[in-house]
Amino acid sequence: MEENCLEKRLIERFTSFQRALYRLTEAKKEIDDYENQKESIQMMMRDSAIQRFEITFELSWKLLKDYEEYIGYTDIKSPNSAIRRALQIEIITNPIWLEMLKSRNTSSHVYDKDQSIEIIEQINTYHQLFIDLEKQINSQLEQK
Repeated sequence: MEENCLEKRLIERFTSFQRALYRLTEAKKEIDDYENQKESIQMMMRDSAIQRFEITFELSWKLLKDYEEYIGYTDIKSPNSAIRRALQIEIITNPIWLEMLKSRNTSSHVYDKDQSIEIIEQINTYHQLFIDLEKQINSQLEQK
């Protein structure tokens, strides 16, 4: 693919990722404040935050894939390979990204309150990793 097309796709994906991260941040703040809400509202808020996490994760691995293709790697076919390559080339540095992938795969099938609360607790860690990725990609784009 032509470099200009790859760069354009990378920038578009990064913008989508930033929007999703912003929405996840909003949901995270709401969850932090929901202690006094009714149980049904708490469940909806947890579900909303989990869904926003799933969207942000999907965009993050695709952003990694687009960046890796932009710098010349063409063998990325899955979230796992995108994350492993990103760790290898130090676009991301925390191996918790691999745990995040497992959480993402699990979150699609969560129908239990305790499991959803566990994922919400993990989102606090994952949220910071998304912010770190945003900073790293932004820095890489500014250097180009």
